[in-house]
Amino acid sequence: MHFRIVSLSSELVFIKWYRLPAEGTAPEQNILEAIRTLLENAPDKLYFLSDLRGGRIMDIRLLQ
Repeated sequence: MHFRIVSLSSELVFIKWYRLPAEGTAPEQNILEAIRTLLENAPDKLYFLSDLRGGRIMDIRLLQ
């Protein structure tokens, strides 16, 4: 995995990126699917902290 998701509390989630994705990979799709699952299963609002030093969303259209 290019990232790790840690629940710090019932409302706070930390996302840590480990490295930039290699050409031709789509880890941003994986992270968005994981976030979507968290949001769908959350009973209340969620807040996210993210350490993007080691990675980034390459295709901004995925955030829509």
